[in-house]
Amino acid sequence: MTNSIRLVLVCFLFFTQLSCTNDDVSIPTKEAHPIVGEWLRSDFTAVPLNEFRLIFLDNNEGFRIFLVSTNNGDIGTTTDFNWSVDNNTLTITEIENETIVTSFDFTSTGNLVLPEYSELEFIRQ
Repeated sequence: MTNSIRLVLVCFLFFTQLSCTNDDVSIPTKEAHPIVGEWLRSDFTAVPLNEFRLIFLDNNEGFRIFLVSTNNGDIGTTTDFNWSVDNNTLTITEIENETIVTSFDFTSTGNLVLPEYSELEFIRQ
């Protein structure tokens, strides 16, 4: 009886090990472009509030957000856009069909430079 239990247990363990998959195998995924993320323009201020942000999503959509403080409170606008990259050229097409084409680069500190879009750098958030 003891030998049968051991045999069943050994068979169970053997087949359990054979049926396991390697969970450590990573499935190759498309790596996000380095521009993907949230970028704050370098002239932002906390008080009074003055922010200009670009948010690039990995599905080639994005948002431009502008926030400013006034005597009457904070005011903000958001504009949706689609974006694409070809080599080092960024194309932003806003919902109103305004198209912005600019080269882009990253500084040694990781800031985003869009010379035909803004004279100021953008800081990754």
